[in-house]
Amino acid sequence: MSDSLKTRLHRADQNKLKKRFIEPWMVRVLKVAGWYNIIAGLCMVILYHEGFKMLGVNKPEMNLPIQLVGLLVGIFGVGYLIASRKPVENRNILLLGFLSKLFGPLLALGYIVVGQLPILMIPILVFADIIYLVPFWIIYRECCEIAARSGTNIVVEPPVIEFVPNSDAKKRHAA
Repeated sequence: MSDSLKTRLHRADQNKLKKRFIEPWMVRVLKVAGWYNIIAGLCMVILYHEGFKMLGVNKPEMNLPIQLVGLLVGIFGVGYLIASRKPVENRNILLLGFLSKLFGPLLALGYIVVGQLPILMIPILVFADIIYLVPFWIIYRECCEIAARSGTNIVVEPPVIEFVPNSDAKKRHAA
């Protein structure tokens, strides 16, 4: 191997080790997923009746469950936008998103198979969830690798909330 090739390979390895940010396409995917989920979530909360009409499914007597799912979808959208700004630090949001986009369609496909949801749901599942599976996994793995290389593989501990008053407060209260 020539010296110049070794030098170029060494530089490429060094650049890979120094890499602290994800690729621009990854940020775009997270932003698109974020805004899509926010809009879809709002539609599930506000326009749920139109969705049932479009699918030819009877509207349930109680709309709260579909509206709660809409809230969760919208909250995931906010999470994807947060992750697009600091993906390495917020990579676990991507893992949760990946899992929801995996198990949600599997559940829906089960309902399609038993005839409780129309086959028209399949294209919706593809464009709402399934297309994000591979990109989310790639982005998540990339963020984990960057975190491991850069030493930012840190878990932030939640603040401790004391429910038992400290001894000083007990003494003051007793006096």
